[in-house]
Amino acid sequence: MDPGPDGEPSKCSSRFPECVIFDPSGWQEGDVYYALIGNKNHRPGYAGDSTSLFKSTNLWEWEYLGPFYKSDRRWTEEVEDCACSDFFPFGDKHMLLMHTHWPYNKAQYYIGRYQDEQFIPEIHGQLSHLGSLVAGPETLVDDRGRRIFWGWIMDARGDDWETHGWNGVMTLPWHFTPGGDNSLRIDPVAELRALRYDEQVHGDVTLSDGEERTVPGFASDCMEITLTIEPNDAARFGFKLLCSPDGQEETVVTYDAGRQRFVVDFEKSSEDESLTYGYDAGVFTRGVRQQVVPFALEGNTRLDIDLFVDRSVIEMFVNSRICIVQRVYPTRDDSRQFKLFTEDRPLRVTNLVKWEMDATNPW
Repeated sequence: MDPGPDGEPSKCSSRFPECVIFDPSGWQEGDVYYALIGNKNHRPGYAGDSTSLFKSTNLWEWEYLGPFYKSDRRWTEEVEDCACSDFFPFGDKHMLLMHTHWPYNKAQYYIGRYQDEQFIPEIHGQLSHLGSLVAGPETLVDDRGRRIFWGWIMDARGDDWETHGWNGVMTLPWHFTPGGDNSLRIDPVAELRALRYDEQVHGDVTLSDGEERTVPGFASDCMEITLTIEPNDAARFGFKLLCSPDGQEETVVTYDAGRQRFVVDFEKSSEDESLTYGYDAGVFTRGVRQQVVPFALEGNTRLDIDLFVDRSVIEMFVNSRICIVQRVYPTRDDSRQFKLFTEDRPLRVTNLVKWEMDATNPW
């Protein structure tokens, strides 16, 4: 590979002192093959997560073309890199999906224009935030032409597999589609409905100021719940799941309308504090007990939520715009209750339906 006149196309970071390149990806345009290389491009003026582009006509000899795009400090920090890249057409635009190692492991993406062998990012988004970890993003196009995503959810118990067994799991398959404004829409694939059984339908719920209410029939640690929340000017509201009857174990999901964000609080998710970890700066630490996810909600726009709980994994799809992923580790057999709450003003919840979820593995 020709590194080009600007030096090493993917100079190693201090975290990977022995590497040269890693996590390549590629695509074909006519008789030309293209490849993106992991890590960072160090051409002056391209500081940040920009990766390097190569092309070939025979898959043996590769020409270095330079940085594939220019990252912007309004979206990412200079320390970030672009690994596990996945580049593909997306509506009338293109999407670049990536994994970033610093300042903490996360999956993120750009949507923008692709022309003259260059990518021009126009939209940026993250698929995971500090306190959780969705890494190593991958997509494929299925036989129906759908763009399907999977990510790696690392286990907060770290690499001690001899003690804990399996220490990672993939997300559910997510269906990516472009919105009318070229934004990313995220939904669970329709095939997941085949796992549903024992449907429980609950009537509409209206909570008074500061009320918390347990939803009968919704207790489980392996389930799907759909619900619609009508804020009605409430400032802080949400739900609690995997709750013990005495409240000693619970995971709290709050929407903060004033700060325009979701907060997943796992401070009390497990009575075993050795299992209460968040992900921070490349390692799991007990110092992180919340995941904060920005989410702007205009006025009293409702929240349509599709929530999946699979033992230690929570995946929450909101308005087809985001999916919030969290791992928690309740230790009690009775930590199964589901509750709704509002901290200030009345709140209305409709379309409350719960299903148990069948196993996908027969063993």
